[in-house]
Amino acid sequence: MQSSQANTDVILNDCKIPSELLAPLVSHLLTFARRYQPLFARSEQREHCLVVLEGLLGNARRKTLEPIATERDLPRRPIQRFVGSGKWDDEAVMTELRQHVVEELGEPDGVITLDSSGFQKKGAESCGVKRQWCGRLGKTENCQVGMYLGYATSKGHTLIDHELVVPKEWCEDAGKRVKCDVPAKLAFRASWEVATDMLARHGSELPHKWVVADAEFGKSGDFLKRMAKQGEHY
Repeated sequence: MQSSQANTDVILNDCKIPSELLAPLVSHLLTFARRYQPLFARSEQREHCLVVLEGLLGNARRKTLEPIATERDLPRRPIQRFVGSGKWDDEAVMTELRQHVVEELGEPDGVITLDSSGFQKKGAESCGVKRQWCGRLGKTENCQVGMYLGYATSKGHTLIDHELVVPKEWCEDAGKRVKCDVPAKLAFRASWEVATDMLARHGSELPHKWVVADAEFGKSGDFLKRMAKQGEHY
């Protein structure tokens, strides 16, 4: 076990990117972020935004908020609050992102993708966590599941929207909802409902010809009916 960990450490150390090579990327990132920063009302929110974005490009082994803050000698709680429960309009940021994507990548024969992804968790405190199917591991495991809407054309591909699939047990537990800031208006929806709701919200904004999804979606008659009702080719 120790030998395996040692080998992992060696590999990870070899994968570190020198900061001088990252410098030009950070410059590009700042230019990219400039479009979005006015959407954050407070100056510290704009600063936290850059800290998180730069941290995702950095050499921290885990790209979670605590090591990102630690790498910059910053207290972790303000960064965690900014991402987890900060009072900024995430929908305004996502709307700007979609407009940006259409400007850069939009094509009439674009493809919208729908897919879920599971994230293994050890504890029971993360919002929406439970023992459920984790596609990344190919087995039932303690995890969170997110649904993702992507967009692809000959010019490139990117993610457009995302949403946590909150299990029914969480939706019915008032204590858990309050502790993890689950919105009071959120009601339980199956994975396919979360996916088609995202498509209904954003499909008209994205020039596209097809919608593609994992074969698991095709097993749901309700999903296929909703796709036909929304006038999508799939």
